[in-house]
Amino acid sequence: WNQKTSLRAGMWAIKVRMYRFWDEHGNRIPVTMLWAPNNVVVANRWPAKHGRWGTVVACGWPTKVDPINPIEKAVYTKAGVKYRGVLREFVVTEDAMLPVGFPLTVRHFMPGQCVDITSKSKAKGFQGVMKRWGFA
Repeated sequence: WNQKTSLRAGMWAIKVRMYRFWDEHGNRIPVTMLWAPNNVVVANRWPAKHGRWGTVVACGWPTKVDPINPIEKAVYTKAGVKYRGVLREFVVTEDAMLPVGFPLTVRHFMPGQCVDITSKSKAKGFQGVMKRWGFA
């Protein structure tokens, strides 16, 4: 695995809150605290069959299988993993492939490693507009 050229599998997490730390010089360092519940690899993709290298990761606590569609159910059954709430695919390089059933934790990342984070914003409806423009 090469840190500069390899793409590694990601994790699905929930933002908990913002926090701050101070270094030895008294500089404040803002930190985002994330909660990553039970990420596990459930499938792999390869160029011969899928046209790209990839890893499919499931996240969440094991729950009932009833509310999912048959395709997702087949993915979980084939991997031998209980159903979890979220199923996401990450594009990776060949040298960063992980075996099916591999549990992902925050130790998957190295200290100082840069990560890309995406999110959905909180929906506040009409109240958000009122606060944004100072009517409340």
